This record gives sequence, structure tokens and C-alpha cells, in this order.
Amino acid sequence: MYSKCHHLPSSRKVFDEMPVRTVVSWNSIILSNGFQSDRQVQTSLIHMFSKCGSIDKAISVFERISDKDLAAWSSMINGYAIHGMAEEALGLFHKMLEIKEIKPDAVVFTSILLACSHVGLVEDGLTFFKSMQKDFGVVPSVEHYMCLVDLLGRAGQFELALKTIRVMPVKLQAQVWAPFLSACTKHCNLELGELAARKLLHMNPGSHGNYVLMANLYTSMGKWKEAAVTRSLMIDRGLVKAPGWSQVEINGSVHVFIAGDRSHAQSIDIYKKLEEINLKLAEAGYVPETDTVIHDLEREEKEEALKVHSERLAIAFGLVSTEAGSTLRIVKNHRTCVDCHSALKFISKITSRHLIVRDGSRFHHFESGTCTCKDFW
Repeated sequence: MYSKCHHLPSSRKVFDEMPVRTVVSWNSIILSNGFQSDRQVQTSLIHMFSKCGSIDKAISVFERISDKDLAAWSSMINGYAIHGMAEEALGLFHKMLEIKEIKPDAVVFTSILLACSHVGLVEDGLTFFKSMQKDFGVVPSVEHYMCLVDLLGRAGQFELALKTIRVMPVKLQAQVWAPFLSACTKHCNLELGELAARKLLHMNPGSHGNYVLMANLYTSMGKWKEAAVTRSLMIDRGLVKAPGWSQVEINGSVHVFIAGDRSHAQSIDIYKKLEEINLKLAEAGYVPETDTVIHDLEREEKEEALKVHSERLAIAFGLVSTEAGSTLRIVKNHRTCVDCHSALKFISKITSRHLIVRDGSRFHHFESGTCTCKDFW
């Protein structure tokens, strides 16, 4: 109100006195101060909205920029990429190329390769990787190689992925074996997975993540003894895996959950809602993916362990704390497991909610029983 009356000091005074500031309040003070026409601020807003899962707001800001520079185009292309909207990212890239004054740089091509990687566009990815060097003189960095290896590996193109790694500068190879190993786990390729694991442990023995990837490979194939040995090696080296967590923001407050968490003040309501969801999931035809449990347990124990994963607790809390039909945004520090991904598709359908989940690698939009990643992540 103060802003519309052109009384900015009063507007700022109210803003400064707010105990909790949301995206809406920050937006209000930035528009009221006249920054909406500043291209650098607009570009930052595109980046912020994209990272917060509000891709529609990012698009709205981008479309309002009259004199778009490379940074603005790059931010929007990256926004589409991390949300798995490859068609939109590539379309915007080609539109940008029509502007002669703007020449794509290494950052833009990283986003383009990321977009291709998130939906499995192998041929497009290879074409862009060659074009950026031949047509635009962009020298591939480790980020470009990582995107390409991830793309080829997830698509099962292991020979081509290995060829890509072998032609890379040796000093860059240590970082690309991890996405290759992750792809081996996805496709249950034990031989190449062990090769990648040996490379990783030789090049970077101090990373707990490499041991976790290796253990996950063995777990996915039911090799419990080997998985246990790998975890023991990690412990013996004094390495500790960061616990998985998921967080949800409700009314300006962030609530963090870990698997099996009962420390929340509303724990009773959360678990009551979770039990209600689990019953509806069974009725809807959901079948637990027990192969994703990392420990050698009986099937019933595995199913119980899956029910209390952190993202499910965060969603259950969101469901009891927000109005029906409203969107829930969840942030997770690790890659969501196959079982939770399947469960979240069902939950979005039985609750009629739009669930936006940002895991360790990308955004997933669950709605009406489907995910924007099309199960390719």
C-alpha cells in the first residue's frame, strides 16, 4: 500500500520490521524500489526463482526484459535445464542464436548439455558438444565432460562414454568417473562399475561419496557382503556420509526431516497422515521398490524402512499444514531413491497436489501421477 502511494520510507520500515520475510515480501520491496527495470536484478530474479522451483515466475521475469543480454538468456536456459524442460531450453537457445550481437559461451553450453542429459537426448548432446568447439571456439571444461558422460552413461552408451573419458585431459578424469559409476548402478553393469570405482578410489580416496556410490552399486545387485565391506573401508578411513535430509518451507519457516524422524513438534500428526497416505498408496496399486534399501533386511523390514524416508515425512507435514490443492516444495540433499520417486508419483495423484522436489541433481515436478523427468534421472 505504501509503495503504491509512493511512500517508500514507510514501505521499507514495514519490511524491516517483518519477523518473517517470504519471497512475496522480498518481491514487493524490490518492485517498490524500482529495481524491476534493472537488467542485472531481473537476471538475478530469474536465477532465484528457478532455484526455488518457481519456474513460471522465472519465465514471467524473463519475458519482461526488453533488452536481454547473454546473462539473461543464459539464466533462463539454465532454469529450463534444471527443471528438465529440455525442449524449452533448446528452443530458447536457438532463438538466442538469431540475435547476431550475442555469442553463446561456455556457461550456456553447460546448460544445454545439462538439458540434454536430463532427458536423454544423446544425439542432440553430441551435436552441441561438437558444435560448441567447431562453431563457437568453446574449449570443453570438466562441467561439459561431466554432462556428456552423464548423458551417455544414463542412456546406456557405455562404450561412447568410456571413449569420451579416455580422450579427456587426465587431470579432469577424476570428476567424471562418478557420473559414470552412477550410470553403471542404474543399468546394473557390475564390471564397468567396479572399473569406475577403482579409478575413483585411486584418484580421490578421501571422498566419502565415492564409497557410497560403490556401495550402492553392490546393493543394487544384491551383493550385500561387498556393500558392507565397502562401507567398512569408508569408516576405517575416518570418512562419514552426510545424513540424508529433506526440508519444506511452511509460512516462512523451514522444517527439516531425516529418515524416521520423530523429533518434530507435530510428529504425531505427521505419522498419522503418513499412515493414511500409505493405505491409499496400497489401494492405488503402489508396490515398494525394496531393492533400493541399502541394508540386507527382510522384505517386510525393507518396506517399513522405505515408508519413513525424509521426503515422505516432509510431504506428510506439508499436507497437514497447508490448504488442499496447494503446491508443496521439497528440497532434498541427496538424489531421491527409485522407490520414493515411484511413491511421490502416486502421492501427487491421490492428494491432487503438485509436488516440486529438488534433489541432489535436478527438479522433479510430480503431478497427477507423473513426473516431468519421465523416470529418467
